[in-house]
Amino acid sequence: MKSILINTSIAFLFMSSFFTTASGQNTNLKIITVTGEMPASKMGIALTHEHVLVDFTMIDSIIPNRYNKDSVLFRVSPYFEELKAYKVTAFVDCTPEFLGRDPQLLAELSKKSGIRILTNTGWYAADHPV
Repeated sequence: MKSILINTSIAFLFMSSFFTTASGQNTNLKIITVTGEMPASKMGIALTHEHVLVDFTMIDSIIPNRYNKDSVLFRVSPYFEELKAYKVTAFVDCTPEFLGRDPQLLAELSKKSGIRILTNTGWYAADHPV
């Protein structure tokens, strides 16, 4: 866990350089999380490429409620509690559409854990170029 935090902390330090002007002042940028906006300056330590849930079912086989949200929350919540011990305050879930991205599940997990979660709006096209 420690090496993951070091790597993501370095990535965040690189990213945070985009959140300030040349004079070093904050530009009041906002980050959109699954529970709403937050100032970019408040992001803190973030895990920058993670997945809470991934489903590699074929796209035409995806049906609503393929998994039990309460079960996922029960299984994943202890890991989010453990992240707090490392002062992680943000989590970037990179799961794309049609591979299990569930913003409502992420919002519930964020509210329960207190860790801010960001997600994407993209599709996975490695096998299906657009």
